[in-house]
Amino acid sequence: MAALRQVYVFRDHFGYLGSVRCFVSSAGAGTSLAAATAGLSAAQFVGANGPFTTQRGTITFPAASTYTSILDKVRLTMLDVDGIMHPYLIPVPLSAMFEADGFTVNPLNGLVGTWVASMVANARTANDIAFSQLVGGRRVMARERRKLPSAQNPSP
Repeated sequence: MAALRQVYVFRDHFGYLGSVRCFVSSAGAGTSLAAATAGLSAAQFVGANGPFTTQRGTITFPAASTYTSILDKVRLTMLDVDGIMHPYLIPVPLSAMFEADGFTVNPLNGLVGTWVASMVANARTANDIAFSQLVGGRRVMARERRKLPSAQNPSP
């Protein structure tokens, strides 16, 4: 069976959207992974596209966090069974998943453990290869991609 593309969409406290892209083996796998991925983020889970599809529900934010912008992400790197590393960026990470330094992911954290177990059980690479373990994780700040007005293209 081929791996199926799955996208989870999140909204931060300012209304900006971010997404997590992965590959899953079935709609059921997409459902399990959606819950584990949403558990790592302080953003609102808006919906999913792919074999598991859902629309947004009530606008609620799951937990207070030090990081409230979609530009704040955690990069979790998974290792597949062939030894190739695959990074996943999850927006608006929960503060509880980090070590005391605020940047390094604590692999013993329960939410991280749940996500890793769900990735190993449900996620695949684009070539339909299973994952074996978490390599590590770190908080990163993504660049803001915004077009600035120019002389040729002034804003209204």
